[in-house]
Amino acid sequence: MHSSTSAATPPCPLCLQERYAYYSGVPAAVVAFLAARAESFGFTRLVLLLIAIGFLLNMGLGVYHAGAEWKFWPGPETCAGGFDLQWSQEGIVDTPVIRCDEASWRFLGLSFAGWNAVVSLALAGIALWGATRRR
Repeated sequence: MHSSTSAATPPCPLCLQERYAYYSGVPAAVVAFLAARAESFGFTRLVLLLIAIGFLLNMGLGVYHAGAEWKFWPGPETCAGGFDLQWSQEGIVDTPVIRCDEASWRFLGLSFAGWNAVVSLALAGIALWGATRRR
């Protein structure tokens, strides 16, 4: 008799890579906010431009990932992702294989990767708008 766990399925490697823009973009936005408050507008513009570039690259990664999910093109060679083998007396059990080319969730036709592309484009647009402001 094996016991199953109700742990959530871990994200695929592309999903993890798509988080990097947020991990760096949010603290950078705080830095830009503080620089703007200190009236260091040149530095603020530079930081906002870097944020925009990061989110534009992230949008591209989201489009690539979503396209792989829709089978428009192949995903990366490591598309099956990593997993931990769970052993029991019956052999391997409860071992999820995390695939980058299968969407685990969709809302309004878009997966997490698709929504990441949309949100990343919006955030890049906001950062670019802020970088081009005169004051």
